[in-house]
Amino acid sequence: MEPIVAVASELLKSTESFIQFEEGLIPLIAQLVCAAVAQALEAFDADLCLGKADWQIARKDKRAIQCLFGTVQFERRLVTDASGVQSYPLDQALGLSRGRRYSPLFMARVAELSSGAVLRTVAKAVSALTPGSISFQTVGKLYQEVGRDIAEVEQVEAAAKPAPKSERISVPELFIEGDAFEVKIKHHQRINVHRLQVSEGVYVNGKRHMLIKRHVISGLDREVVFNRMKAYLEARYDLTKTLIISGSDNGSGYEPDAFSVFARSHKGQKQHVHILDVYHLNQKLKQRFSVMPAELKAKLRTAVFSGNWEQVELVMDTAESIAAEIEDQDAMENVTSLRKYLDRNWTSIIPIADGKWRHTGLGSCESNHRAYTYRLKKQGRSWSVDGLRSMLYVIDAVQNNELGLKLSQTSMFDTPQETSALGPVQIPADFKLKALFKTEKHLDHDGAWHGVISTQGVASTGLAKLAASLNQVG
Repeated sequence: MEPIVAVASELLKSTESFIQFEEGLIPLIAQLVCAAVAQALEAFDADLCLGKADWQIARKDKRAIQCLFGTVQFERRLVTDASGVQSYPLDQALGLSRGRRYSPLFMARVAELSSGAVLRTVAKAVSALTPGSISFQTVGKLYQEVGRDIAEVEQVEAAAKPAPKSERISVPELFIEGDAFEVKIKHHQRINVHRLQVSEGVYVNGKRHMLIKRHVISGLDREVVFNRMKAYLEARYDLTKTLIISGSDNGSGYEPDAFSVFARSHKGQKQHVHILDVYHLNQKLKQRFSVMPAELKAKLRTAVFSGNWEQVELVMDTAESIAAEIEDQDAMENVTSLRKYLDRNWTSIIPIADGKWRHTGLGSCESNHRAYTYRLKKQGRSWSVDGLRSMLYVIDAVQNNELGLKLSQTSMFDTPQETSALGPVQIPADFKLKALFKTEKHLDHDGAWHGVISTQGVASTGLAKLAASLNQVG
């Protein structure tokens, strides 16, 4: 703490405004912290290699990792095991993949920002808010690496055995919605993004209705998305007595039968109810009945939302007569099209009349598209398939509040060969990271002796004189 106090005190005397003070202090503090972290990492590396009789230390190699607080440069040991395979125990213990120059948290934050902003904006934010800088091209590479890491974790989770039935949650109802939208990709082509979301219902938070345990899955292959959702449900829920309530616009691939794969049979009866999305139903009623009298529109809505098919047919017959009288061919085609639409989807419309399905969260999938469509469509981007796939994994993780969790589960090892070299690196039981940063009162802060503070300005300035004095300490 004393070096930072001394730096701050001297800097306050040599600057004319607080903004100049803060601009000058941030890089100095970053260098002091990075020097201390480098010392801690090197001490940790020594502890990992201590007492390993079958390891031979080949040499020490330097490595630099850009973290949120600055760039840490440190040395770690290259170890050769009894079989002759070489590895870095420190890299394995920290989960630092070979060839990566950025810390996992740095990559996670960049990817999270990328899920809601264009790459150039993210690069500016990183340069403005951290001691380091980054190009927008590097931002693109980082979010794609993060997306691939998340995909790897999900593949491992899908291949793992599900939890015992006794450990899974049993709920009376699960609400599943699905929909798709188009995204423009390179070479003037378009591709469909498929989305599913599941929740256990809603709860009221003030004036807002919040979904309970909402989880979203998206992808470019509809079948894969459905399989991932099925694996997610089977791994976490005991669906024996769970009623699946699904909702969609009944478009291609999202018909009622498509959602039946999530439901189980109980006492010989399929536990599944499918409901047509009310938003799309309202849109159809407004568009196809736009020229009809207001009184007839009201009668049609009452008949549809009460599930009275006989009344619907009477209203449609009246509408056909009106269209014929005014000799409006478009109106006649709209009435015919609406009749077919209602007839085709009637089994999914009937449950709407039952009030118990209201205020359950069904219909929110459409509004939740914005987290995806704003980033993927509204900003006018043209994606590569790999970039789009990675971004979908990142947005999913952000929406599910799992980005940090997913990245913390990524493999520490780059290849099976490295895994067999040393096996999982064991952190000493008595090792305390906090102890590495602790300095006894009688010591003169060894961590600061190894740091070199450089300035880009003239040597006669106050900041340059302060740096020179600190560099000569010890």
